[in-house]
Amino acid sequence: MKLLKAIDDRSAALRSELLKETRSRMEAFEGIRVQIDSEVPKLSDGLNALRQEKDSLESSLSNAVKDEFQQVQTELLTERRAREESEEAMLAMLKDVVGRIKSDLEQERKDREATEETLLSLLEETCAKLNAVTQV
Repeated sequence: MKLLKAIDDRSAALRSELLKETRSRMEAFEGIRVQIDSEVPKLSDGLNALRQEKDSLESSLSNAVKDEFQQVQTELLTERRAREESEEAMLAMLKDVVGRIKSDLEQERKDREATEETLLSLLEETCAKLNAVTQV
């Protein structure tokens, strides 16, 4: 009987210690759960704030790229128009120069023909006078 009593006492002591250990672990788990429950919303809020900040940065970067691209396109169009206007002005100047050269050449031709006609007339008159002098 003493052995049974000793076993019962030892069993009761182990049960009591096991119960204490279980309660201690349960309290520790509860403490951890409470801490996790309080930290998860903070982490979630922080994550949402970071996500919004990332979205905002993406949006501003996208807008900046669009603005820069639009500015480059505008500058390209301006340069193209300036080049086309310059080409048109040069073409008009070349046409004007060609026209003046043609006009000058035509005037030179007319002047040469007039000079040739005058020289031919003088030559014919001189020949006629020489013929008249030699026939007298």
